[in-house]
Order: sequence, then structure tokens, then C-alpha cells
Amino acid sequence: MKGIRFVLLLAAAGVMTGCAGGGAVKDDGKEYPKSIADMDAMTLGSQSFYAKSFGQLKQKNFSKFFVAPRRNTVEMHLHDGVNFHTVILGQKAREQIVEATRTFLDEWDAHTLRDVKANAKNAYCKGSMDYAFGVVTPSHWFEKIPFYMNCIFVDGQPYLVMRIPSQKSKEEEALYSPYTELYFSRTQAETLAERIDQAYLEQLVQDNTFVEQYSY
Repeated sequence: MKGIRFVLLLAAAGVMTGCAGGGAVKDDGKEYPKSIADMDAMTLGSQSFYAKSFGQLKQKNFSKFFVAPRRNTVEMHLHDGVNFHTVILGQKAREQIVEATRTFLDEWDAHTLRDVKANAKNAYCKGSMDYAFGVVTPSHWFEKIPFYMNCIFVDGQPYLVMRIPSQKSKEEEALYSPYTELYFSRTQAETLAERIDQAYLEQLVQDNTFVEQYSY
């Protein structure tokens, strides 16, 4: 959690590194930069999570996990058999995930995590993301699909779960996105939050020395 608090302090101090021009986009009255820099996508390294398979949690890795500086977005690609999914997180969604992770870890440390049925009403955060899925390639696109995050216990162990409810397509008749759940252990959740934090991404782009540029 120290890493999260550190980068949040940088953000609060107004650290804006390498932001390109192109204005900003407003979301609920708050402005977010449309771009971090005029650079190719950069990998954020390996990121693991858990997904349910036949009722059991199995650890997986995102096949691609990168920041797209030109769009100020983070993409997480995963596949389940022949089904491919892409989660695209704007800055606001990333801030919500970081805050949800902080709440989860604070409750963990305070021993106040509750083993209750997780739903949208008791979620740590609610937000929206862009999402795509398909067979072999994520060919069906959904803009501003909702998601929410909760604590959930599986076999007595707490996880931070990201739930992406099924949504009806506005473009294709009778097409629905799949209901998706991504589970994160304490360590996985903390790592994810650190890597998607805006101050970390801006510093990564500015340094441009710790990772290779990533073409997609």
C-alpha cells in the first residue's frame, strides 16, 4: 500500500509529466487529459488475477497489459479458451479502482472486511469502461459499460472482485456482452492499483527507460 500512497501524493502535488497537447475531456465536471504523450503504447509488465472455472478460482495472467499514452488509457487483454476480452480503462475508472483498492486494503488491515453477498449497492466503487469481446479476436465493442468492485470471500479468503455486468449491444440485435468477474488477491490488487495510477503512468512515460515500447 505504500506505493499507492506515494503515487497518490505525487498526483496531489500536481506532478504532470510529459502531457501532450490536445486539451482535456470532461467527466462529471472533472477534466482529464486526452493524452499523456505522443508515444506508442508501453507494456506495464505481467499482471495476474483469478477467474472462476467450473466453480473454482484459477490464476491467470492478462495476455496484454499496457498504457496507450496517446489516449490516456490502460488496456487489459484476457482470453478464456477461444473467447477474447479487452478492458479499456480511462483515467476516471482507474482512479476509482485505486480508491476501491485502498478501501479494501484499509479494511483488511483493520480486520473489518465483511463476508456478505456482494452487489452493486455495497460496492466500493461504481464506474464505466470501454469493453470488447469476441471469438479469436475482440470484435464486439461496447462503450461506457458499467463495472463495480466489492470484497468477496472464496473458500474463506478475501478477494477484490471487479464485476462487469452483461449489457445489450446498441449496434447489434440480440447481442449481449458476457457477464465477467475478475478476482484479485491482496497482492494482485495492490500491484494493479500501483501500475494504473496516473502519476505512475506519467512518470513511466517521462522516464521511458524502464520498459520497452509496446506495439499493439
